[in-house]
Amino acid sequence: MNPATSDNLRKKAGEAIRAIASALYDTHTDDFSLMYGNTGIALFLFHYWQWRKQNSFYKKAAELINRVFVDLSKQIHLNMQHDTLPVDLSFSSGLCGIGWALDYLTKNEFIECDMQESMCMIDAAIYRNMVHGLYSEDQKEIKEAMAAGIYAVNRDDRLSKEYLRRFVNEWTTLTVSNRHSTFINFIRENSETATFLRNRITEKYPDIIPLSANNIPRTAGENHACTDSEIQFFQEQIPTLTVCSGLARGLAATGYRLNRKYRQTGIAEFRSMAETCFTTLLERMSLNKSDFWFTASQGLWRRHDGLANGIAGIGMALLTIVTDEILAWDECLFVL
Repeated sequence: MNPATSDNLRKKAGEAIRAIASALYDTHTDDFSLMYGNTGIALFLFHYWQWRKQNSFYKKAAELINRVFVDLSKQIHLNMQHDTLPVDLSFSSGLCGIGWALDYLTKNEFIECDMQESMCMIDAAIYRNMVHGLYSEDQKEIKEAMAAGIYAVNRDDRLSKEYLRRFVNEWTTLTVSNRHSTFINFIRENSETATFLRNRITEKYPDIIPLSANNIPRTAGENHACTDSEIQFFQEQIPTLTVCSGLARGLAATGYRLNRKYRQTGIAEFRSMAETCFTTLLERMSLNKSDFWFTASQGLWRRHDGLANGIAGIGMALLTIVTDEILAWDECLFVL
């Protein structure tokens, strides 16, 4: 298979990545979350270090993660002291996403972390939200339940398995009864996410009552299949895209998805469309490199540094151009 992009684009992407890493090295934020704060920034810096082998960036990423550990301990301690104190358990901005990142970084040998010691006091609360979230009338909460499911599969311990068993049973009940329209609509509109999670659960725990293949619609991307309509969809979408955000949506997110599809399928149209997205993205990079790209997030139009909403996410997408690798970190994108 040919490289996903041309040599010229890879060179420009490499220059942008180095500039992003330098900017994030000096960043300061009190947000510790995966998608908007220090955890996501550290994820990018660890992968940047893996690419460039510059130890100063490893040290910076480790420093950020140490700060995350301190904040995590404080939040868990407060939750234990005050049951009524609101603690953010979400994947995007709370403890579930931090837990997912710590687990990922540990398994990929970026850090050493005893996950049981770090997360045992909060895991049960995350898993309860995972089960109860399926019944929400808010699709965002259902998506957070799916995200918690991804975290639970990765945790791979007795507690997570028991809650996943309940999660699967409730999911199947809701599907068969067809009475919870919000959930049914979510599954229909987010079939790629549902399919991914179903496969992860059944692969890891075949003894759990499997989710019926009929309960979750198959997607065009599953089994690396492709349809003309899928290619047409992207061809029509690309001219309307803006920088918009990090990995949540826009040029970087779409370019990354297309690059991934090309790696999976070898279909040339995906390669061409991915290159168009990344070329346009780099052309729109600010001449003032401290600004990079302005994106809209949390009511503010400015340079954001996060994974979902800013340059850390754009950097992660660009890294896949210069390294020709698609890594397991991208499972977190299924819940954006």
